[in-house]
Amino acid sequence: MADDEIQTETALPATGNADMVVLALQDLLPDSGGEIVFRSAGIGLVISTGQTLTATGTAEGHVTASGEDVSGYRYYQLEGGITLYCQSDVSLLLNAVLA
Repeated sequence: MADDEIQTETALPATGNADMVVLALQDLLPDSGGEIVFRSAGIGLVISTGQTLTATGTAEGHVTASGEDVSGYRYYQLEGGITLYCQSDVSLLLNAVLA
């Protein structure tokens, strides 16, 4: 990993035995607002992207363009206009470049 890359790891199971699914950001389809939502699926996700991570936090009072209420979800905003939202119990490993 280059010096300017970041791996953001959230809510990985204590057992470390979670099944992991690896996806490239370009394989995912955002809604019309550039948002992608991950709900609890009992698996871990690895999202790989060369884009810069520009913001992260917890969504407050937000509904996506597709009508999903993501209030309280963690979010990761990327330079290309994509925002990833995930519930707190979703295991997410995000490979992105630091801003």
